[in-house]
Amino acid sequence: MIRKRGYLKTIDHKRKPISDNVLIEELLGEQGLICIEDVIDALWNCHTQQEAYLAVKKVLWPVQLAPLQDTIEGGKTKHEATNRDVRKRTTLSRKGGYLGMMGAAVNEFVSKLI
Repeated sequence: MIRKRGYLKTIDHKRKPISDNVLIEELLGEQGLICIEDVIDALWNCHTQQEAYLAVKKVLWPVQLAPLQDTIEGGKTKHEATNRDVRKRTTLSRKGGYLGMMGAAVNEFVSKLI
């Protein structure tokens, strides 16, 4: 998730994608973190590397996940020109269109997105 959808807060508080290790080294080089693998390791081993974890937490932008799309049963309409069925797609809240703190349910939600 960090590699695909990770963003960092730059010094001037702008959102930059984690596309190269130069930005990571500029922001987190003081803690000895110079590449994306070091960032992931600091997050994974948060209980043993407390200082590195806090530094990564400070510069890491919250990960934004796309909502799951699900087709509604009665969402079919006829196209006027061709008379073909057109399906409408919406996000159902029970299928993952949820805002806010999900707690332990976030694992199930993320596994469907990956």
